[in-house]
Amino acid sequence: SDNYRESCKSVSTIFNLHHSLTSMIKRITVLFLIVALFSACEPIEDLEILGSPRLKFYGVSKDGIDLGLVLKIRNPNKYSFKIKQGKFTIWINGNEIGSAHLKEKVKIEANSTDVYTFPVNASLKGKDLSLDLIMDLIGGDSFNLKIEGKIKAGTRVIIYDKFEVEWEERVRY
Repeated sequence: SDNYRESCKSVSTIFNLHHSLTSMIKRITVLFLIVALFSACEPIEDLEILGSPRLKFYGVSKDGIDLGLVLKIRNPNKYSFKIKQGKFTIWINGNEIGSAHLKEKVKIEANSTDVYTFPVNASLKGKDLSLDLIMDLIGGDSFNLKIEGKIKAGTRVIIYDKFEVEWEERVRY
């Protein structure tokens, strides 16, 4: 009878210890989630494009023209961003000339100012792609590039979401 009581006491003690540990783990998990949620709610500042963009020509394939859009970007945030997808409409000197898509993911480092190359594939299908425009491009050293579209980007804390992009700049080549 005493052994039975001692066994029951031991089981009860183990159960209470397990229950206390489980309860403490749940509290720590909830606290961690609250801290993560509030730290994720910090305002995210816009990325800033510095200087003039450049364009690298990689070649022509059956899918279109392979280019690298080279941008110097300042990220003032404490989070890095990964840009996963992008689909854009392209205008050159005010003429819609086609569309482009991002070929690879690009990671923008946190608290940094760095140069990034965005590999894109452009399909020239626009109705405004004329011989005059092509001659202007061949004869010049720069052109006005306008890009509109959407990118899919996010961080480790923020779930990936789509963002509108509208950008216009003079590009040298």
